Amino acid sequence: MTIDNFIDILPHSAADLESLLDCANRLKSEPNAFERPLSGYTVGMILQKPSMRTRVSFEVGLNRLGGHLIQLSPTDIGFGTREPLSDMMGVLSRYCNALILRVKHHTDLLACLQHSSIPIINGLSDESHPCQALADIMTVLECKSRDAKIVYIGDGNNVCQSLIDICSVLSLNLTVITPEGHAPKHPRNATITHTMTACAGADVLYTDVWMSMGQESVDVAVFQPYQINDSVLATAQPDAIVMHCLPAVRGEEITDSVLTGSQSVVFQQAENRMYAQQAIMIMLMRRSLWKQWY
Repeated sequence: MTIDNFIDILPHSAADLESLLDCANRLKSEPNAFERPLSGYTVGMILQKPSMRTRVSFEVGLNRLGGHLIQLSPTDIGFGTREPLSDMMGVLSRYCNALILRVKHHTDLLACLQHSSIPIINGLSDESHPCQALADIMTVLECKSRDAKIVYIGDGNNVCQSLIDICSVLSLNLTVITPEGHAPKHPRNATITHTMTACAGADVLYTDVWMSMGQESVDVAVFQPYQINDSVLATAQPDAIVMHCLPAVRGEEITDSVLTGSQSVVFQQAENRMYAQQAIMIMLMRRSLWKQWY
């Protein structure tokens, strides 16, 4: 039996993503619209990397939908060491209705996928962060029109790659500004440049940390010209919004004045993770109900 998953953005069509966004918006505006559709459902969560937003947004979101989340420590279950991933997934597939995996290596996520008979949601890997991307675009479309100029500044990391992917599928206007040698692996339809002049006229300015979790070091000097500060913000549209997936290193990729300024929507963006992930969980675990709605 083929099981649908949410591992990356690209396998999903524009229609699929639009449906998820519509559902997420309904969940936000009408919290009781769906009458606890995941009552009786259990989701397991394995976090190999530290997390606040991913853990809390999934747990609170699932609870509001009537479901139950089990937090599984990688140390306690011996992820990939105590027993083969195939055995672990065989067992968890008999206990849970879905799994959320936040892994160090995307290859481990794919290995789990091979042996799972339940849906898997990518809570983050070193290659992609699709849940974040869905929440990002939900936030952009709440604040701006579909022809908005979105500018991402910084490392071409997992967050950047998933943002590129979703903008490509939905035909949104994305420019990525990175230092030389830090461009994303798969640019798709995004405009890639190394000059900050591309911020001019932006409707959305988005950045992420210069050093992602798992990286031992980063040449800060290379990234310093790519900071979002008041001067950079002044080159964007007067009503431009500022985004950051958090946690932020204030004074590095973004200044405190911009992160906490009136044009920042970072907490709205963080909140939207919950609604986007609620939609994903409903889509994956209540497929028959989902087809009635979409």
